[in-house]
Amino acid sequence: MATDFDPYAILQVDPSAGQDQIDEAYRRQWAAYPSDSAPAARLRELQTAYRILSDPDERRAYDARLTERAADGASPSFADANPTGASSARGVPWGVKEILQSVGVVIGGVILVSIPIFLVADSVAGDQKVEDDPEALAILFVASSFFQVAALGAAWWFSVRKFGLGWDALGIRKPEQGMPWLPFSLVTMALLIVGAYGLLLDVAGIHPDTDLPDAAYDNTLPLVIIFVLTVAVAPVVEELFFRGFVFGGLTARWGWIVGAAGSAALFGAAHLGNSGYVYVVPPIVGIGILFAWSYHFSKSILPSIGGHLLFNLIQVVGVLIAR
Repeated sequence: MATDFDPYAILQVDPSAGQDQIDEAYRRQWAAYPSDSAPAARLRELQTAYRILSDPDERRAYDARLTERAADGASPSFADANPTGASSARGVPWGVKEILQSVGVVIGGVILVSIPIFLVADSVAGDQKVEDDPEALAILFVASSFFQVAALGAAWWFSVRKFGLGWDALGIRKPEQGMPWLPFSLVTMALLIVGAYGLLLDVAGIHPDTDLPDAAYDNTLPLVIIFVLTVAVAPVVEELFFRGFVFGGLTARWGWIVGAAGSAALFGAAHLGNSGYVYVVPPIVGIGILFAWSYHFSKSILPSIGGHLLFNLIQVVGVLIAR
């Protein structure tokens, strides 16, 4: 990597280039290094250069710093451009803007789709409560699947599609370390977090109602939907969105600790619609931090997908056995 750091030269754009030109230049440069064997230093240069030129405040501040250093006869350095060292080994091009856009898309999409589905479920239930009608309940569970669809679509749209990347940019790659023991360690720690939190609630005399309606377990259709969504779909989609996309973007900007905290907070907030919502959030945030650490440690979301799948499977089977 060169000693001098010029984001315009790295992206091969003119200092007067607009955002569209910068985006296109970045996609072109990044596409030249599509594999995990690409030089980490070069990818880090590209990510940092793009981050600076895409943020109006950072771009103005960096231009001013370049002017000052040029007046002093000094050369701009890579350390000046990235003083916090906040970058993953490979780095990602998206950041807070894309994350906020994706969250808006997910929330808006879920609201738009859920309202008519809730009305259909209510109509199907007729005089019964929706929670007591198996078919109406199955319709509601299908509605919940639109969160998974929206999250996966948003993660793809604002990363893979926008920057012309492969899915490996979202963490779908062979783990560098931690296999095969890491997924089992993750599920063990996750269960300990939930268990310890449950004991604290018992000591405090708090017994939240987090159970699904009886009709969800006493009828085949809603039970199948629950199993598929919880065990097969959620682990993959949620790890792609919250760890691969959100954690990856925050980590590239502010480092993995901030990335873990921010992505875990969003992960917890996404579960606020669950029954007993206030009480399920803290352990989910803790599990989110744990899974984010796994991505940071292994450089892959595959271990966290495995741990997430095992955790959800144990939870579902445990509820069925308890009944």
